[in-house]
Amino acid sequence: MKVLALETALARGGVALLDTETGASYVRAAGIKGRLSAGLFPAVEELLGEAGWSPAAVELVACSSGPGSFTGLRVGFAAVKGWYLATGCAVKAVPTFDVMASALTPLHFPAAGVSDARAERAYYAVYREPSARPEPGVALFGELVSILEETVTVYGPDAGFVEKVLRDGGVSGPGVLETPPDPLPLARLAAERYAADGADDPEILKPVYLTTGQV
Repeated sequence: MKVLALETALARGGVALLDTETGASYVRAAGIKGRLSAGLFPAVEELLGEAGWSPAAVELVACSSGPGSFTGLRVGFAAVKGWYLATGCAVKAVPTFDVMASALTPLHFPAAGVSDARAERAYYAVYREPSARPEPGVALFGELVSILEETVTVYGPDAGFVEKVLRDGGVSGPGVLETPPDPLPLARLAAERYAADGADDPEILKPVYLTTGQV
């Protein structure tokens, strides 16, 4: 299967192509937040040319479903739905923290994905095992101490700020991995979940928006 993955949920975007039959993959950065929409499709066009694929060759287009940047998620979902309308390919959205968790090893679990939600709040999801599919949440920094104290690893693009939060709360257990979003694990996980669960319905597909009022 030929997969196009659009990672737009967090600060830095990226695109990837993956051929699940041959294992061939191609990855490009797609600019930083604020310029993501301008850089996304030029990056896709470059990758298609490098891979020798036509747009119609893409069989599955995927994006991160959040939580994350409001603007970034809108860009990703609009791009995925536009690709579907233009080509009729299958669509899959995968939770942002699930994608990053899929790149960890079993020794990293229990693990928690975190990203900055601003106003001294963080998005988070706790994974007791690699196959878990937890619901993400949003919490005040002070509340993260009790949420994360039993985890082995805290990961995410903003995970560095968690070290101070945990230290101030008297917790020194979890290791911290600053892991930026990566479109290639997104492509792989989307292909796996498409094979297991089928395609998402693009007509009702929506991002995961968590507001700071949900604490």
